[in-house]
Amino acid sequence: MSGGDIDRIPVNQLSDRYKLARSAMYKRMSDLGIEREKIGNRAYVSAEQVALLDELHSFIGIGGNVAEFIARKGLDKPNKQASGESAGQASGQSS
Repeated sequence: MSGGDIDRIPVNQLSDRYKLARSAMYKRMSDLGIEREKIGNRAYVSAEQVALLDELHSFIGIGGNVAEFIARKGLDKPNKQASGESAGQASGQSS
């Protein structure tokens, strides 16, 4: 286990970092496709993921929004359900 432990940041610290409600923090992570690593009862994100969240936070601070950030970074929205599609449609089942 080389340096991997050093690069993990507890998710519960992110709300304080960005001065956001926990639900808003989880929404941002979901929108960016950030998956948390669970170890026991705690969830962690990598330093690289925090850097992306930092960029998003700065972008929003100057008047941007999540959708614009995703488009400018060239990130595909990984979670189509977050955009309002129903679970049945997102699973590939059609009637």
